[in-house]
Amino acid sequence: MSKAHTDQFLTTRDAARRLGYTVQHVRILIGQGRLAAERLGRDWLVVRESVERYRTASLWPSVAQQEEIPRRIVNVATVPMRSPFRYPGGKTWLVPYARQWLRSLAHRPSELIEPFAGGGIIALTAVFDGIVDRATLVELDEDVASVWETVLNGG
Repeated sequence: MSKAHTDQFLTTRDAARRLGYTVQHVRILIGQGRLAAERLGRDWLVVRESVERYRTASLWPSVAQQEEIPRRIVNVATVPMRSPFRYPGGKTWLVPYARQWLRSLAHRPSELIEPFAGGGIIALTAVFDGIVDRATLVELDEDVASVWETVLNGG
């Protein structure tokens, strides 16, 4: 395979890293036809352009697509997981809405305070995506708060 040809493709692992997903989820997207790919032996080579197109359209909606977000149901499996915690009834479904709202503000906020933090998915996503510079997690449950204290401050 020529250098020019290989620049057109990513491994499933590289595509997963770019999208913030697992390799298994990338394979599901290939199976659904949402990512273009070519089979190479037992694995897939994913078309780089289709990854960028999916990333732009699905993870970071354009202004034209933002009006569509409130009307669609969020599949939490498609939201990059920035938190080590999973809560039944957690806020992962809220990530696209929070991202849209924060980006729509006239002035970029420097800090996000997440009340009832739990897994902190909203604050962690905002920091990870560069939407805010820092985040404060507020948690009433002392056990959860102590875990975050240890994770973030090592104490």
